Amino acid sequence: MQFDIKKEEDRNKLACEVAFYMMSLGYRESRKFLYIPDGYISSGGFPLGEIWSELQDLYNQNQLSEEEIRFLLRLRMQFADSPQKDLEIWLNRADEAEEYYKKNGTLSMPNTTLFHDGVSMFQWIHHQKKSYKMGELSMYQRERLENMGIQWIKPKQVVGWEKGYSYAKQFFEENGHLFVRNMLLQMALNLANGYRSRETGILDCQNMKSVMRGSICWRISACSGKTLKMQNGIGLLDS
Repeated sequence: MQFDIKKEEDRNKLACEVAFYMMSLGYRESRKFLYIPDGYISSGGFPLGEIWSELQDLYNQNQLSEEEIRFLLRLRMQFADSPQKDLEIWLNRADEAEEYYKKNGTLSMPNTTLFHDGVSMFQWIHHQKKSYKMGELSMYQRERLENMGIQWIKPKQVVGWEKGYSYAKQFFEENGHLFVRNMLLQMALNLANGYRSRETGILDCQNMKSVMRGSICWRISACSGKTLKMQNGIGLLDS
């Protein structure tokens, strides 16, 4: 069956079929979202489950408008990727943030800026950036925010990483280990800096893989005075 959510006739048909499905199962009003199995077909032959699933896929592919998303939310379709677990609230916030952007040409704002209900718009924008970094925003949400000119948080670069790694790689190829003395202390500090970057999530996966191929273990057991000791793979002794 060809279903087009942009057609009012198809939307009305879907709404009727969803209402009949809820009545036939005695669906409780207290349940916020509606679950429809993919293979469910109504008694009249309407492939409700298949259409329901396809519409969720269209949302995931960012092929639905805000009006269409709000229509599906009224039918209790669940979009579980929203950080607040309630996409309708997110849409309302986005609408207000967009009005601010149209008026001011930016989403940079004083930390006292509020939504109409008193919630901090400044903190909401910051939360979106954090959610983006954690991969918790859908394609629709990311594009909607990017159209407002949001500036995502960029990861910091590890200073001296490439130089330190090239020294370590050359030393390992020549000696078969990474036990070095004070003449390569700067390299050691660069590698230790890489360790700290890993702990804070700044060191990227490619750099980490490169170091692991060099048999470096990133667990520092002690670092005091003139001696820097690392477990299994690198020992840096100032003596």
